Amino acid sequence: MADREAVRLIFHPGFSTAEQVSSVSGRGVGMDVVRENIDRLGGSVEIDSVLGRGTRIIIKLPLTLAIIPSLIVQGNDDKFAFPQVSIAELVTVRREELQSRIGLVKGKEVLRLRGKLLPLVRLSEVLNHATFNPRQWTDDEYSERSSLNIIVVETGRQRYGVIVDGLHDSEEIVVKPLGRLLKDCRCLSGATILGDGRIALILDVNGIAAHCHLHSAEEEIESQDDETKLDNNLQSLLLFTNLDTDRFAVPMPCVARIERIRSLQIDSVGDKLLLQYRGGTLPLLSLEDYVTTAPRAETERLFIIVFSFGEREFGLIAPHLDDICNVSAEVDDSSVRETGIAGAMVINGKTTRLLDIRELARKAFPEWFERDGESDPAEGEDRPWVLLAEDSGFFRRQISRFLDDMGCHVVDCEDGLVAWQTLQSLHGKIRLVVTDIEMPNMNGLELCRRIKGDPQLANLPVIALSSLAGDADIRTAEECGVDDYVIKMDQHRLTSVVQRFLTDHDDAPIQLDLVGDMQ
Repeated sequence: MADREAVRLIFHPGFSTAEQVSSVSGRGVGMDVVRENIDRLGGSVEIDSVLGRGTRIIIKLPLTLAIIPSLIVQGNDDKFAFPQVSIAELVTVRREELQSRIGLVKGKEVLRLRGKLLPLVRLSEVLNHATFNPRQWTDDEYSERSSLNIIVVETGRQRYGVIVDGLHDSEEIVVKPLGRLLKDCRCLSGATILGDGRIALILDVNGIAAHCHLHSAEEEIESQDDETKLDNNLQSLLLFTNLDTDRFAVPMPCVARIERIRSLQIDSVGDKLLLQYRGGTLPLLSLEDYVTTAPRAETERLFIIVFSFGEREFGLIAPHLDDICNVSAEVDDSSVRETGIAGAMVINGKTTRLLDIRELARKAFPEWFERDGESDPAEGEDRPWVLLAEDSGFFRRQISRFLDDMGCHVVDCEDGLVAWQTLQSLHGKIRLVVTDIEMPNMNGLELCRRIKGDPQLANLPVIALSSLAGDADIRTAEECGVDDYVIKMDQHRLTSVVQRFLTDHDDAPIQLDLVGDMQ
């Protein structure tokens, strides 16, 4: 039993923390009553506990219990309402992708979504059968469907997909209680009357998960998911096109959010593009003004990819969003290198240029990066020495250049063993270590253990770089003594973390709540 599944035992009726069983053990009002009432309100409750550190209880409740925004979907011949607060994203699987993206794992139907396995349920079967029986798609079903609509929902920490027969409009609905014949159906939380006078039942994502036993299925899928888990050199990228022939990618860790707007909402003031946004203005960048590319296609609607730099934000105009995918970080950073372009890679058989968001921001808004009253960093001994351990040549060059721009003297090494030997030879000079996790000869975690186990180096801060951001990955790094954990390509967060450690006094102990910082 996994830790997360074991913690869920506290919600079982009759559960008791008494050291000895007695006639009254587990007879009080327990967490099962709490969960039942929260589920009834359309919310969720989760418990996160770390031995020796504490317990956190996360309760999510809808802002209003009377009127809720919902997505109306089709299941067989009936319409149902999904509360939008539970919807993470909508996925369309094309007919030619059905067999490759949907399969069975230990008898459970799953969707392959960006390198992960996601449990699936079918709405039409959940509501029509007492038991849920996953199965493979038949040839007849393949021939009948041109695409498959899947709603990815979240309940607490759990994510799963619901296959629906059709998608309708988003509506704000008035919640009505269920009658006595349906009130015990845990897949439903209420009902509403649509504008055409038809009744639509409101779906309960927690109830569906319980009905289909997805809590236990999730653990089985996670064990199978090890085969498809991201390795340390895979990166999550958002792909978009400026024109049909110009394809670009931006690292997902850099993206704050994505907005869809009308082209008429963009104002031109002097040589700047601005968007009236959330009571203020958001500066916008159009790629053809900063990198070598043809002017973007004129469309009635377009997307704005919003990036955050501390308290400042700017948006990048993207006429068409293509996909979010996890790809190997094999980047050619010599052929198409220019300011704002980190390099090029081949994705799905097409050449795609990887944007360097920080360089674009520096080129567009140089005043954001000016050092108030400070001159350029000095060379040599006046600059703080940072040791970088990274086996990927592309990332080593990228991060070295980035740290050098920050004013650091960078000593780069191709693996953990070379980094350890270099650290011993430069004893007393290195003030910070930045290390990849997966490397040959010695990985980053073993390097950190050696550093923290050496009395002379124990106070040397270590920053781990990785593309893996799961709780288990962060917890493992924390147990090895890592002081902070940064996702690769998230240059803004790396900036703030490096600055924080380099401004700490040498003799001051550095304490950090890793989990809290990642959230």
